[in-house]
Amino acid sequence: WGPAPAGLPGHPPCLLLLSSSGFAASAARGRGCTRLSPGTGRRAEAEYVVDAELGRLLVKSRGKPGQLKTSVCPISLIQDIYTIDDGEDCFRGEIMEHLSAEEKARFFLIQYADGSPGAGYANLCLMETSRSARVELLQHLHDLVIHWSAPRPAP
Repeated sequence: WGPAPAGLPGHPPCLLLLSSSGFAASAARGRGCTRLSPGTGRRAEAEYVVDAELGRLLVKSRGKPGQLKTSVCPISLIQDIYTIDDGEDCFRGEIMEHLSAEEKARFFLIQYADGSPGAGYANLCLMETSRSARVELLQHLHDLVIHWSAPRPAP
């Protein structure tokens, strides 16, 4: 994945990414995607927003009629991101059985710490609009993970 780009003096790298990357700007405004249930592969139209300033990924999708489901993934708590390149055995349940070869190329799973002591991990299963968009998103998240995981200077 490589190192995160250096920021300009007085500008954190994540803000530089927002200003220099068309994809990052698009992700900050919100991008449509498909959310999949980790066990069953059930699909829902969704939108994600990468909030680089607050260090979080928001995913909003419709659940039962009239219900909006929002997941908040703190970027610093992302443990791993899996794609088909990692092998189908990285995905549990029936999820891969419900995806075509083209959809598998756009699919990814984000595993992140729940944030509560002893709570374990949560998973977000998403499908981007294209393989290239998936690659750009994962690179953007990788750069932000590096930024948000770095030690912060004392005030």
